[in-house]
Amino acid sequence: MKEPEIVDAEVIEEPGKPSKADINLAVACHLLQLAAFILPLVGMIIAPLILWLAKRGESRFLDRVGCEVVNFTITVVLMFMCCGLLSRILPWLGSTLASLTLIWWLVMVIVGTLAAREGRVYRHPFTLRLVK
Repeated sequence: MKEPEIVDAEVIEEPGKPSKADINLAVACHLLQLAAFILPLVGMIIAPLILWLAKRGESRFLDRVGCEVVNFTITVVLMFMCCGLLSRILPWLGSTLASLTLIWWLVMVIVGTLAAREGRVYRHPFTLRLVK
């Protein structure tokens, strides 16, 4: 494997690989979904959306990660809304599905964060691709 070139104590990144700063911002974008524990729904959507909109023009990697996170978050919010409506009709089923959705959401946030830390874009399964 070829070593990266060092110029004035700064590492020049290989073409196609995201920079360390981009990787850190991508990890932050995934972890910002956890703002839902502070501001439910609003924090979950708004925090990653603001980061994505602010940084998407700077890096193709951040654009792809941010778009994926926003789409995933919208999908999860819609799933929680459906669970809420379902719990009006069948409370046991709605609450069970909401619990499973919460566990799935947390696992996918962790998996996405780990992938972003490695410089990869993680495409969440069962996600509606509403934002391009």
